[in-house]
Amino acid sequence: MTGEERKEYGMKVTQAGGSGLVVITYDIIAKYLDDAMAALNKSDNAEYRRCLGLARALLAELTGALDMQYEVSKKLMALYIFMNKVIVRACLLYTSPSPRDI
Repeated sequence: MTGEERKEYGMKVTQAGGSGLVVITYDIIAKYLDDAMAALNKSDNAEYRRCLGLARALLAELTGALDMQYEVSKKLMALYIFMNKVIVRACLLYTSPSPRDI
């Protein structure tokens, strides 16, 4: 994510309400995942892992903010767990050394 994109998201955050912040967080996660794919295409494993880690950190924030007394929170928790598993799997699949590298 570029400095300009950070500023843009910062402006959005200052103007957003509660549910708007969740949507902005989703947008930022999507941006980090896009950045991870770009890094993967450039064979930049360090940047790839960094972007995936940032996406996972935001998912953890969303997970921690859930109020489990509401049914929608239980459904969102299942979604966040699934997303985290997919990101972890992607990190393991594309950053592990191949057998010929060992």
